[in-house]
This record gives sequence, C-alpha cells and structure tokens, in this order.
Amino acid sequence: MRRRNARPYAYEKGTIMNKKCWFSFILGLVALLMLSACSNYRASDKNDGFVSNASHVFIDSTSSDVLCFNLAVFSKSEIEKVEYLGLEGTNNNDADYVVSIFDNNIDILNDYEYKGWHIKYCMVEVKCLGNVDNCNFENLVLSIDGNKQTVHSDTAVKHKYSEGNVFSDKLQVAVFPVEFSTSTINTSAGTVYEFRASDDITLNGIRFDEYIVASNIMYSINYEEPQPAEFPIEVKKDQTIKLSLSFNSNQIESTDYVLTNIYFDYTVESTNTDAYCGGVVVFDPIYPINSDDVSAINTLIERIIGEK
Repeated sequence: MRRRNARPYAYEKGTIMNKKCWFSFILGLVALLMLSACSNYRASDKNDGFVSNASHVFIDSTSSDVLCFNLAVFSKSEIEKVEYLGLEGTNNNDADYVVSIFDNNIDILNDYEYKGWHIKYCMVEVKCLGNVDNCNFENLVLSIDGNKQTVHSDTAVKHKYSEGNVFSDKLQVAVFPVEFSTSTINTSAGTVYEFRASDDITLNGIRFDEYIVASNIMYSINYEEPQPAEFPIEVKKDQTIKLSLSFNSNQIESTDYVLTNIYFDYTVESTNTDAYCGGVVVFDPIYPINSDDVSAINTLIERIIGEK
C-alpha cells in the first residue's frame, strides 16, 4: 500500500516541480524580452528619435543682460514646437532664471531633411533674476512636441552677468565684427577690427575668455602698409589703428558652436590707466548659410550620429 501510494505522491511532486520550472522559465523569458525592449528603446531614442548638438556647444561668455546662444535639435519627424522645462547644473536654482526658446529656423531649414533627420535651430535666451551674477549648467531640459528631452553638454555652459561689451571713448570702435562661421577657425581666413584713439594709448594685446586665440595679427596706423603686430603698439591721439587677425584653437572643430568674448587691452598714457575694449563673439557651424548650401548641417549630423 505504501508503494502504491508513493507513486502518485512522486508523480504529483514532479508535476508541481515541473510547473514551477516552467513558470520560472516563462518569467525569465519575459524579463529578458523586457530588457531587450528597453535596450532597443534607449538605442532608438539616441540614434533614431532625437539628437542635438549640445555636446558640441562651447560657451564661456560675459554680458550684463542676457546669455543668448543657438542650439540645433534633430528629429526623425518634423519638429513643430520646442519649449523650455528646466536647467540642470552646478549650484543652479532654476527659479533664478527666465529662459525663453525662439525658433531660429529660416525657410531653407524648414524644408531640410537629411537621411531622415529634420532640424529645428533654436535661440536660447537665459536671463537672471535677483542677485544671481552667473549661470553654469550641463543639461537643458526641453519639451519637443510634448516629449521631454534632456540635452547634455559635455562642457558646462558658463556665463557671467557682468559688463562684457565695453566700448570706451579713448579707443573708439569703427569696425567690430561679432559673428563668424566656425569653419574660419584654424584657417587663413580671418577678420578686421578698427579703432580710433582719442588719446595717446598703448595697445597691449588681444585675448579671448576661452577656446580661441588670435593669430597672424597684422596692423596698420592711418591705413599705411600693414605689418606684423608686436605688442605693445603705440597709437597716438586721433590716429586710426586697423587690426587683421585669424582664429586658432586646439579644442574647436568646424562643427562646434562657440560663444566667448574678445578683448583689446590698452593703457591710457595720460593717466597710466589700464583698460580694455571688448565684446561677445560667436562662431556658428550652420549660419551663415550661403547660396542655400546646407552641407555644414549634413556634416554636423554625420558627426553627431557617428556615421562617418
């Protein structure tokens, strides 16, 4: 009797164990499929759904009223609306800032599509409130057509809300360009600045806050034959000094966006006072677009998605 009873018991026990094994197997399979789906979703979000050029934005600037820069966002579907949600960075309180997002697309960008990617070029404006004198952030949280997206910059955006654009009556501005294509960096292409001295001054040098250095500097006094600049340079009262220079960098590539300040340091001889003339300068990888040529945007996308 015991042997006959043992068999059903053994069979029943085995059945229960098999059911447990099958149940565990199914749970494991479901978990594996979920992990795979999540992994695929993350890859899709990064490579197929949405990207930005935030990791190629370099900002170290100064201006008293506002930080203003361009940001490119790309999507596999046309982007209708980009809205601000928040800033994330070092010692930042989101309530200390008023951030606005403006559509900076032109007609050619509205119709742009490359390998399935559409672009929205946004102007980001960050104003401070109260006693805040700077901002420093790595992440900008946006709503892209209702979908939350965090754009991350590997290099923190740094801005000081103090007097950055300084133009004095001692070194009066005649020509002061501020916007350039990033493609001009590390090439022979450059620009020209021009000033008129209302007092005897000594020009001591040209510098940037970060990322850029001036090179191949030439100068002329009262439009005479240009010569290589060796600082300090004396400029007498009522004389005009014209300076041509190129931009160099060991950090910046042609697809990067750069916002910084340029300064012309000088000494007023009558008072032996050091001063500077300076302002914000921008290096943009997309603008200006010449003759409907969007190859720079194509190159930017290729770099971002890694299809080189």
